[in-house]
Amino acid sequence: MRRFALLAVLLSSQAGAQSVEPWQIILPPQASIIFARDGTLIGEVGKESRFSVALRTLPRYVGQAFVAVEDHRFYQHDGVDLVGVAAAIKDNLLGDRRGASTITQQLVGNMHPDIIDRSDRGFGRKLREQSAAREMEKHYTKEQILEAYINVIDYGHGWRGIEMASWHYFAKPAARLTL
Repeated sequence: MRRFALLAVLLSSQAGAQSVEPWQIILPPQASIIFARDGTLIGEVGKESRFSVALRTLPRYVGQAFVAVEDHRFYQHDGVDLVGVAAAIKDNLLGDRRGASTITQQLVGNMHPDIIDRSDRGFGRKLREQSAAREMEKHYTKEQILEAYINVIDYGHGWRGIEMASWHYFAKPAARLTL
């Protein structure tokens, strides 16, 4: 009987994984981080070099910095920055290629690369991404979206999430980052 129950749980979790929508925030694969007795990082073990942290545990300016650099109208739009889209269209017509993806749009593509392929530069992908971003904003707070974003993106060298990036770049946890 226990084997049957375990099998049912495994099958239902696999079925649930197939029905994920591109607007849903999911917990990405985590690594186990290993420290020496003196607190220095020895390494990590896991499918991805990532260890998620809560936004509230970070200095306030960390989230503010991401908003300032990536999406300064983050708190004013519904997942799609129409002012940014218009400016990007104008710049692209003038030969200056740039994007207009919001933090929410980037999160959708980074969290669900099998559904929203960010390497696809087509108009259809952009519309799917915008639709998913707007839907995400209906279900999650801006803080939840920003937290998921800083824990999902790649900070270079395969380090995903702010905690792993902080350990590798600055040899300290993200909670102790300074300006």
